[in-house]
Amino acid sequence: MAKSQRGSQLADQIRGTGRRMTKARQAVIACLESAGLPLTHKQIARALREQGFEQTTVWRNLMMLVELGMVHRRELGDHLWRYELVRVEAAGPALAVVYFSCLSCSGLTPVSTEATPTLLQQSLPGVGRISEALLRGVCCDCAKAVERSGP
Repeated sequence: MAKSQRGSQLADQIRGTGRRMTKARQAVIACLESAGLPLTHKQIARALREQGFEQTTVWRNLMMLVELGMVHRRELGDHLWRYELVRVEAAGPALAVVYFSCLSCSGLTPVSTEATPTLLQQSLPGVGRISEALLRGVCCDCAKAVERSGP
């Protein structure tokens, strides 16, 4: 399993805390990195099952990564915890994230661009710093399905 530059940075950070970089930790980081979306514990465990990792192993590693500030734990309006790697700008601070959640199919789509948090910030005077935002509605596929089914 080839490590990305971000994965290598996280491995160095983990070792810097006196912990080992285990195969399970590498697998969890790689899974989150390749997903591009926040994943539930169940989704991650399912993805790593074939590699021989148990749900509890995945859970313990997720909790450690959250504790170290490397992974965000988010509840996006559906009462499920989702996990994603902390996004870091070249300068250092974590980037804000914006997601669209479909009320019909529960699909989750990132709508964040570098400009989105700035646009939100400008439209909300008096707000200090936006770290995440969730937009809810009906996705195009679900809206089309409703149109096709007719009245």
